[in-house]
Amino acid sequence: MKTKHIVITTNLYRQATKSRSDFDHPSGNNNLYQNLDPRLATSIALQELPAGWQLSWHIIITQPSPVSKNSLNKIKEHIKTAGQKAEIKIFAFENIQGIHEINPKLFNLTTYPGTRNTAFALANLDRADILIQIDADEELPPNYLSTVIQTLEQNPRISALGGFYLEEGRRVSPLADPLESWPKYSAMNVDTTEITANDKVAPSYFAKGGNLIVTRKFYKKMCFPTAIPRGEDFAMILRAWLTYYNGNKKAGIKAKDPIFKFWVNPSRDMAIIHHTHHAAIKNFLNYLEKNLERFAIETNTIKNQKGLSPRQLRSDSTYIGKVIFIPNFPTIVQTIYAELHKKARKGTSMITNPVVVSLRAATAGPENGPTYTKAQIENSKIRLMAHWEKIKERNYWRQFQKEQAEYIEALKSVSRLGRPKPLAN
Repeated sequence: MKTKHIVITTNLYRQATKSRSDFDHPSGNNNLYQNLDPRLATSIALQELPAGWQLSWHIIITQPSPVSKNSLNKIKEHIKTAGQKAEIKIFAFENIQGIHEINPKLFNLTTYPGTRNTAFALANLDRADILIQIDADEELPPNYLSTVIQTLEQNPRISALGGFYLEEGRRVSPLADPLESWPKYSAMNVDTTEITANDKVAPSYFAKGGNLIVTRKFYKKMCFPTAIPRGEDFAMILRAWLTYYNGNKKAGIKAKDPIFKFWVNPSRDMAIIHHTHHAAIKNFLNYLEKNLERFAIETNTIKNQKGLSPRQLRSDSTYIGKVIFIPNFPTIVQTIYAELHKKARKGTSMITNPVVVSLRAATAGPENGPTYTKAQIENSKIRLMAHWEKIKERNYWRQFQKEQAEYIEALKSVSRLGRPKPLAN
């Protein structure tokens, strides 16, 4: 019997310079290992794989600068327990530069989408049957991998699959909306509550980026959109659905190809503990602005395709309907920022309700949440309005379709490179 191959991929985000960061929670070159929770390595070591399966763990280090030997040694020591179960491979720009050069925009280690696309390319070179995105601050439940395999074997039509996070032991987030005018978490919870209530593997628009599973059929035809600054995982799944409903003539993809349907298994055996989830909210104004930036692009994308109506999207997903798809973007931004200005005048926190930002007990809320000046709030609003004016007449759906076709061709070129030698294994 032919051995099948699972690849877990995890990114380590590096600070670009002292004054510039391309990512939300980057580390310096010498303390990268601290971003890898040792509980992840231990939980990988404890997984039981069915007969006929092998496991690799790809660790991808962002940014183009070289990785020091000292940093590599610290990473290897920090995660050595996982070596009992998985072949560990560490990649950085210096040993996968050839992938980047094939398409510097698609395979860009200074962006979230580019790093994710690079993980797809590396999985393809390793001929992974299944690729699983796991974040560095997570912990897998004991039966996670066997449940993933069982789900895919029992449902051969599934090519892309997700699971939930466990937050305070719950699959539905315990978070309250940080602002009354921005129902980000309550809308999300409507979707997750419906899925967990059914407790069955089902189609969904809802994705958790640190618990995302794709098969070879999927990652050879689907990529992350480079236009999205944050939330690239949700953006990719949304575009997979739009590809399902519209097809993509540029890429030779017909509408209703089941490869592009995304599914969720709400089982607790597939629910991952995410130890520092929501930490970005501590810098709330930046978090809000970056989210609204991407929602503007998502709104543009949805409006410029025809196969899936906004009405159906709103019916299928409360989160997309109330938070992501914002056809009256300027009005919504004015409403949100009016609430922020009101808080600034009172000198109160930007966060109305307590928000757990870490399972290590850090909480942001009315008492200790961030505060901002009138000028900071107004400048953020001005940037968002300028962003909307800049992008509102573009066609981001057409841009993605072109990008998807380029990705499929680029992956063929990547395949001819041969497997890169890991920095450490």
